[in-house]
Amino acid sequence: VRRRPTEVKFTFRASKEHDGKVLACKFVQDERLIEWKRDKLSVFYKADFDSEVRIIKRKVRWNTTVQFSISYSDVGNPSAKHFCRIGSRPLTDPEVRKY
Repeated sequence: VRRRPTEVKFTFRASKEHDGKVLACKFVQDERLIEWKRDKLSVFYKADFDSEVRIIKRKVRWNTTVQFSISYSDVGNPSAKHFCRIGSRPLTDPEVRKY
């Protein structure tokens, strides 16, 4: 005799602390372990970061090199990316320093 499987639904509110944790369910019959089912969770969450833009001078002379830096501390999954531009022209990262 074949029976339709029983479905039980659990709910929880995902938080960033759940990211990378293992969700595990154990199946027991007559007080004996039948099997464990495990799956690693990947929780996506909004980046929470502090950022700062530092520029040496706001008034610059034509045909001179201007240097500025940005720093950020990012906590997010996936991590935040940064893009800089002047007008519609994108700037590229000449160097990236990790602290």
